Amino acid sequence: MVVFLYSEFNIALLRKGIEKSTIFLYQKCLKRLEHLESLTYDNYVNFIYSLKDKGCRHSYINNHINAVRHYCTFLKDTGREFDPKIPEFKRLPEQTYNKGILSDEEITKITSHFPRSHFTLFFKTLSLTGARPNEISHITVNDLLLGEGFILIRPEVSKTKTQRYIPIAPSLIEELKEQIKDKKGTDLVFPNKIGKPITRGAWSYAFRLRVKRLGLDRPNVTCYSLRHSFISSLASDENANLARIQQIAGHKKIETTARYIHLSYKQLHKTLNKLTLLRDQLPFEDSTNMIVEYTQGIIGKRFSLTISKSPKKLSITIEE
Repeated sequence: MVVFLYSEFNIALLRKGIEKSTIFLYQKCLKRLEHLESLTYDNYVNFIYSLKDKGCRHSYINNHINAVRHYCTFLKDTGREFDPKIPEFKRLPEQTYNKGILSDEEITKITSHFPRSHFTLFFKTLSLTGARPNEISHITVNDLLLGEGFILIRPEVSKTKTQRYIPIAPSLIEELKEQIKDKKGTDLVFPNKIGKPITRGAWSYAFRLRVKRLGLDRPNVTCYSLRHSFISSLASDENANLARIQQIAGHKKIETTARYIHLSYKQLHKTLNKLTLLRDQLPFEDSTNMIVEYTQGIIGKRFSLTISKSPKKLSITIEE
């Protein structure tokens, strides 16, 4: 490969409509590659597997693969040489892991401590709308339909490039009114210090710092945990409508919404206790059949179930 040409590469990506935040991400990925100007396929593969050996998530590694693919396309379009085998390297398969979920008490701590921080209301808005951080960071005053009780997520800021309306909790409306009282229609609701949208790096750092100070830091808990927790809370309601949750969350596929459902053992036990079968109103066999059917319906697609039945005993083992 030739010497990395930052400005020319950036311009090429911008012309293709790639967001600036993604371009910045690709720059960081490419900087981690040693001797980029003379990168060979073997060295590239060794680099990718070194990331895997370090325990990096596949999504993180795939960012590097995407960056290199775009760079190879740039070199090809500009008549420069590169190892043709490099862009043929396949992305790693997506990993499934339990998304970090926060309790109501933990969310209250995160959204009420540090009241002077401009991130406090930003995090509270995420926790009460289930929106993506990048969506909320780009909303303007015109997008707040406070009279109707909705936030408009415009297609250009949505991950799925579709427009949707998110209900606003009544407790949030007054705080948002205060936030925008001196702002104009096209002004950002949550600008950074120079009037631009809050970046991913900024909100991620602020969230990590906050959870560490509150003693809430643990694996898989990120700023997106506020979104996951909100969607999970909606889905845990006994009258939950998955299609409506999908609309609020802005998912293209309802299967994506289903993956956001997290049932703790406490929630599952509480739900089961509501069934008449646990009130001695049904024969044992009917009761166990209903338990099996109910359990399979909730988590049978996410986990492996081993069911053992006898005339007087039911045993269910749930494994990841």
